[in-house]
Amino acid sequence: MEIYELKQSGCFLCWMDISEWEIDTSGFSVRRIKRLAEIKNEKEKRRSAGAELMLIHAVKTLFPDRPIPVQYDADRNGKPYFTEMDGAYFSLSHSGKLAVCAVSDAPVGVDVQAVRKISEGIAKKYFTARERDRLSRGGAPEFTRIWTRKEAVSKAVGLGVQIGFEGLDVLAAETEYNGQVYSIEDIDCGFDGYCMALSRLRHFPRAVSSGEKSSICS
Repeated sequence: MEIYELKQSGCFLCWMDISEWEIDTSGFSVRRIKRLAEIKNEKEKRRSAGAELMLIHAVKTLFPDRPIPVQYDADRNGKPYFTEMDGAYFSLSHSGKLAVCAVSDAPVGVDVQAVRKISEGIAKKYFTARERDRLSRGGAPEFTRIWTRKEAVSKAVGLGVQIGFEGLDVLAAETEYNGQVYSIEDIDCGFDGYCMALSRLRHFPRAVSSGEKSSICS
């Protein structure tokens, strides 16, 4: 079982191919165990469990003194947050055979998607004119890449599709929402047929003192 890691742009990312992983809920939160009990589809259950596994791995790597299970909850919009760690933020995603976690010292969003066919309906409803023009030249991989970038930003903001995808242009390295600037970048996950994107709030005041070094960014 190989876990891939990357420290980039003030974030720590880890992801894994969970297709052959034998699910083991040791160290899982009560919240996740309850969620898994509600999932009937075995593939979806494996992906959900894989996301928790990546969260545990990230916390063990960055905060080795922290107890496991990881204590977290979600706000009314569904954005997860640590309940016992100030100044640390995380995001989870899964698709197909991959599960990923991103942790940062600023609000962060990560998304992974298996490349899928172009949906003209989605593009017309949720893509900007510039994005639709790019799509016409990029095909299915570009459709998935743009959608993944939108999802990553929406997770960093914490609003999901309520952010208004149709007005959110994600072709550049940064985008603005509600007066805040968010970085956006593609992540090479090393798996053909998948797109991964990372977004993070820029210029966020850190919760640690000026003399303290962040283990997330180092």
